[in-house]
Amino acid sequence: MKIDYFDSNWFSYSLSWLFGLSGALAFLLPFFEKPKRISWFVYIWVTLSIFILGPGRYLLFMFILSPAYMVQSFHAFFLAPIVMAYWPFLLVLLAIVGLGPPCLTLMFFNGSDKYRLLKDFFACVLSLPLSVLGTFLFSTVLPLTALSLHWLRVDDVIRATNGPAALVFRHLIAPYQVLTLPRFYKDTPQKDVDLVRSHVAAVFLKPDNIPYFVSRQYPDLYEAYEKQRMLFK
Repeated sequence: MKIDYFDSNWFSYSLSWLFGLSGALAFLLPFFEKPKRISWFVYIWVTLSIFILGPGRYLLFMFILSPAYMVQSFHAFFLAPIVMAYWPFLLVLLAIVGLGPPCLTLMFFNGSDKYRLLKDFFACVLSLPLSVLGTFLFSTVLPLTALSLHWLRVDDVIRATNGPAALVFRHLIAPYQVLTLPRFYKDTPQKDVDLVRSHVAAVFLKPDNIPYFVSRQYPDLYEAYEKQRMLFK
């Protein structure tokens, strides 16, 4: 039986669910507070636009993945204060960049009841392209913010995908989104675990650390991967 090197122990796996769900609640709870003078229909429409066309689903994944990282090892736990000193601010920055454009419709069309139906109509229509714009801006800024995580240990970053992060990725992101994947992914079994770990490796790991990930996750592919890597280097 093949041993999964990046499998979490039962304690870390349990804490991943506890901390991951806490992160999910921290991200989702503000959406349940509707701004005044905005109709429920428009608010639900814009919120759905954020999660369907915008980066809402991926931000939810990141809010689950981030706290799950801290409980993967004592090494990650002791480094957590350093990571928490800057990473939450970068998460907020990503949220502002990605969610800001569609949320502008709520701010711009919030006001008096004069021309209410017309305002609601334009808010609903504009939220769709602005959500797409938010996704584009989010995808542009994400790799830049991920640079700040390149110093983290590979084992802890990949193991953070176990638990609720994998569940959200499998059901809310993978079926509906174009993903950044490394070149070697096509040679993997391409199961759900391969997809989420390969994507996280491509986005959040330092390029020099990806060979280590391949050697542990896919030892049978490592030699071929190294030859291919040297060829494209």
